Amino acid sequence: MGRDSREDTAYVLHRHAWKESSYILRVFGRAQGKFSLVARGVRGGRGRHAVLPGQPCLLEWQPGRELGRLLSLQTQGPPLAPLQGEAWWAAQYLAELLLHALREDEPAPELFDLYGLCLQALREAQTGVAVPLRLFEWGLLQALGLAADLERDSGGARLQPEHCYRLVADEGLRPDAVQGLPGAQWQALAAGRVDAALAQALRRPLQAQLAAVVPFERLHSRREWQAARALARAHAGEGGAGDVD
Repeated sequence: MGRDSREDTAYVLHRHAWKESSYILRVFGRAQGKFSLVARGVRGGRGRHAVLPGQPCLLEWQPGRELGRLLSLQTQGPPLAPLQGEAWWAAQYLAELLLHALREDEPAPELFDLYGLCLQALREAQTGVAVPLRLFEWGLLQALGLAADLERDSGGARLQPEHCYRLVADEGLRPDAVQGLPGAQWQALAAGRVDAALAQALRRPLQAQLAAVVPFERLHSRREWQAARALARAHAGEGGAGDVD
C-alpha cells in the first residue's frame, strides 16, 4: 500500500458508468463507512471489477478532493454464487437503505458486520427474506440513533409483555390495545429473537421509523420487486401486487 493510499474491507453497493470506460463505485467500508470511488478504464473488462452483490472485497484507493481513485480490488473469501429471486431483490433493498440513510465517511463497523450477517442469511434462505430484513432495519435505526427504547413505553413505564404498544415516530412505544403489538414481541426484537411471523408484523412500524431518512417511494428495488411479484401472481392467476417483505 502506497504512502498516500488507503485500504479497507468493503462491499460495493452500487456502480454506474462514468465517461467512456470508467465506473463510479458506491461502497460501504468497515472503517471508512459509505464513500465513492472512480474505477478508471475498467468498463468492458472482466474479472476484478465484476463484483457480485454481497461479496466482501479488499479495496485500495487514493483519496481525492471529491472522488477517490480505485487502485485495486480483491474479493475476500471464496467466490459466492449469485443471489436468486427474492434474496436478490432483498439484497438490492439493503444496499439502497445504506445509500440513502448513511452519511458520507462516517464509520459504522457494527452495522457493517450486521450487513454481512444479513447477506449471509439471505444467501442461506433458511428463514426467508423477512427476518434478515427486519433485523437489518432495526440495526440501521440503532446506528442512526433513531431506535426506540424497547424497555419502557413513551410515558416511562416498564413494558409489560401482555400489554400492546404501537411504535410512534419521535415518541417511542405508546400503549395501544387496538393497533399495537404485544410487549413480548417488542422485547423479542430487542433480544434479536425474530421469527417469520414477527418479521411481517414489524415491517410497517420499522419502515415508518426509517422514513425519516429513507425516501421509500424512490427506492428502485422496492418498486421493481413489487412489479416482479405482481407479474408472477398474474401468471399464476392470483392477481394483486402484494407488498415487499
